[in-house]
Amino acid sequence: MDQQDIKKLFEDYTHICREDMVQINPNGVGLGLSIAYNLAKLLGPKNNKGIKVVSALDRGSTFSFLIENKRSEPVQSAPENEEISLLKSEIDDIAIESVIDQKKFKSYSKRYSRRETSDVALITQREISECVPVLVVDDDTFNILAYESLLDSLHIKYTCVDSGKAAIDTLLNKRCFGSGCKCFSVVLMDQEMPEMTGVETISEIKKLQRQDLIPDIDIIGCTAHQRKEDIDLMINAGAKECIQKPISMLQIQNIVQKYL
Repeated sequence: MDQQDIKKLFEDYTHICREDMVQINPNGVGLGLSIAYNLAKLLGPKNNKGIKVVSALDRGSTFSFLIENKRSEPVQSAPENEEISLLKSEIDDIAIESVIDQKKFKSYSKRYSRRETSDVALITQREISECVPVLVVDDDTFNILAYESLLDSLHIKYTCVDSGKAAIDTLLNKRCFGSGCKCFSVVLMDQEMPEMTGVETISEIKKLQRQDLIPDIDIIGCTAHQRKEDIDLMINAGAKECIQKPISMLQIQNIVQKYL
């Protein structure tokens, strides 16, 4: 990599353009290196700069970082103890924030679908009584994190699932206590997924809509493919439009304005 590309490495959702290498990583950097960089800064010595990169164009790259053993010596003073406690808290917050919404949804949807007691409905009512406008369907964890970050910044409620089958189950079982609920308004559908591709999932959703089992919902295809044929497959299956990854804030804003 050259120096300009190295500067992009730790930015969120950036893309380093190397035409000869695009097939290896068509999705771009995403969030992985940004998260790793911040963790390295947090866990390293004071005033360290996270991850160091040394790279020679077309030859290779070396990544290095330092992690300080903050428990190598007995903690004897209150300030030291407080510093370690704060560090642990910050690390826990990073881990929790990245998965809390998905865990909460899976827990609530499982408990609500069983309908074991009326108490369950009361427990979950506060969480699901307000309609959730966006359903995100993607099997890649880092893509999900990217969607969450973008939608959170726009204060848009969402639910994330990791497969076509889970998307169909969610659409079939979605219920709401609120008046005038329209279920989801928009589905962001990934193309490359195991078991059911995005095209197959869209086709099945459209079939269920014709049977009045799922209400009309705008489906937006999301793909890393560049070829027009791949994009046309999703449009022909029933997607309103198809956007290319990596998904940008501007693309999400346009979808919100058009479909919500």
